[in-house]
This record gives sequence, C-alpha cells and structure tokens, in this order.
Amino acid sequence: MRDAALQAGDEVLVVGGTGLIGRALARALPEVGLQPLLVARHDPPTGLLAAPTRCLRLERNELPALLRSGLLPGGHGRALGVVDVLAGSAGETAPLLDALAQRPGRFIAIGSAAVFGLARSGLRHDEASAPQPGTEAMRRKVDVEQLVARRRAAGVAGCVLRIAYPYGPGHGPLGPLGRARDLFERLQGGGVIDWVAPGVFSPLQPLAVDDLARVIAALLTRRAALPALLHVAGPQTLDWSAYLEVLARGRPLGRRLRLHDADRLCALQPAARWVIDHLRQAPLLDDAMLQAMGLACRTPLAAAVDDWAAWCLSGLP
Repeated sequence: MRDAALQAGDEVLVVGGTGLIGRALARALPEVGLQPLLVARHDPPTGLLAAPTRCLRLERNELPALLRSGLLPGGHGRALGVVDVLAGSAGETAPLLDALAQRPGRFIAIGSAAVFGLARSGLRHDEASAPQPGTEAMRRKVDVEQLVARRRAAGVAGCVLRIAYPYGPGHGPLGPLGRARDLFERLQGGGVIDWVAPGVFSPLQPLAVDDLARVIAALLTRRAALPALLHVAGPQTLDWSAYLEVLARGRPLGRRLRLHDADRLCALQPAARWVIDHLRQAPLLDDAMLQAMGLACRTPLAAAVDDWAAWCLSGLP
C-alpha cells in the first residue's frame, strides 16, 4: 500500500467490524468524514449498527480476491483505509497486504499488550521493548508485527497498534475470572461478589474503545506517515480494588465482597486458570510516542462507566 493520508469521503474497510472495536469505528470514522464499510463473517444483529453504516458479509480469506477485482471501494485513485481488527497471524495478513500493494491509503492492524507475556511489576514497555509472547496466539501476533515492519521498511504503509485493556459497549467488563457482562447487574443486586485480593494481580490500563477509535481515525487522516508500531493505553493505571470501586459506581459492597488469592480463584473456576495466570503479571504499556503525536487517550474509566453499564444491563447485542 502506497502511503496516503485519507480525506473526507474516503472509504475504510474494517475487518472484523461488528465487535467492540468495529462498532466504535462505525461511530468515529464518520466524525472525520470517512465512510466505514464493516467486513464480518455474519450479518450484524438487527439494531446493532446505526444507519447508514454498511456491512459486508464475507469470509476473511475471500477479501484479497475481492480487493483485486476492483469491486470494493478505493478505485479511481482515491485512498483506501483498512483496519484489521482480527490480525491474528502473518499467514492471514500477508495476502491482504499483497492485494493492497498498488493502492494508495493506509493499513492498521490491531495487536495486543499481551505480546509481552508475563511482565515484571511496575515495568512499562515502550515500542522498542522485546516481546516475550507466552501463548501461541501472542506468538502469531508478534509474527504480524514483524511482517508489517518488514513491509514498512520496504515502503508499504502499515502500522500495528498494541493496545491495553479496551472496554465499552460491546464487551462485558473484565473480572478476575474473565469477562462477565452480568457484573454490573450483580454489583447492583444483593449477591456475593468474588474478587481478587489486593496485590495479587497487576494493575490495569483501561482504554475506552471510543478513544481508541478516535486515535485510529486520526492516524488514517494524519499527514505524516505512520511508524510501524504504536502503543495505545488509557490515561489511568488502576489496581483491581480501584477498578472495582469505579465499576460499583458508588454502591457500597461491604460484606458482599469476598477477596481471594490466585489459588482460590482457580478453585472457584478451574477453566479460568490461564486468565488468572496472565492477570498476575499482565504487562503495562508506555504510550509516550502516541502522546508526542498529540493523540493520547484521555477518558478516565469513571467518565465512561455509566454508558458501559447501561449497555451491559440493556440486553442489547
């Protein structure tokens, strides 16, 4: 892809467009004049996307051929944006980059802070830190980063965003045993809340998904070329007690709150052991490069939690 900043009226393909990040991009891209086209394997549930957002039902492996055919947007010399939310392996990403080779525009892939594996407490990783992936999925994410970096060195416009913990309407909140959409309902009710004891888990950097979407929109339209890799994190670093306090939205939990160490959490839900092991030493990101570009995320969790809770409690898809 030949680097070209997008302008009002240009199209943006969002691959994996009906999940948390895709929904946010469907809201953010029109704010800067861009036209999102969401690409997903299944039709979105009724009411999920506001008109006039368009969604293309397509298998990922069908997309490169369709791009080459000229039937998708980006022709007539206009720049095309591609945001690959599902960039899970180099084998999946390379054919997409090949199909985009002669087009002007920008390609952005979504990575993960988890490529750093188990991290030392308090350490913040910048873009130059060497990843130490602890799972096969994260090793494949690193392969995507390396692929984009090689193509970038050869003059192809591509960037990977390593992101911290994203949250917002579209995902349930992260708890000690994994994501749980019913957590807000339980916090409002009178039942027991099983939570992690202080100091057991690493802190979180909650990243409002609408902030992330605005960053992506700004990167697509930025005049200067993009680096091959950028970190995106929220403005706060919260321990798990402070995080729960914000989620509770002023409701006292008192004796309803039961605190557990990692072993007890594993006993409560053995299938969540991999989540628990990760959260004990989850990595933190240094996003100084993004801040220097004037694009740092600013929304504190407390400012976004009411909208997030309203979606979780609504039962909407």
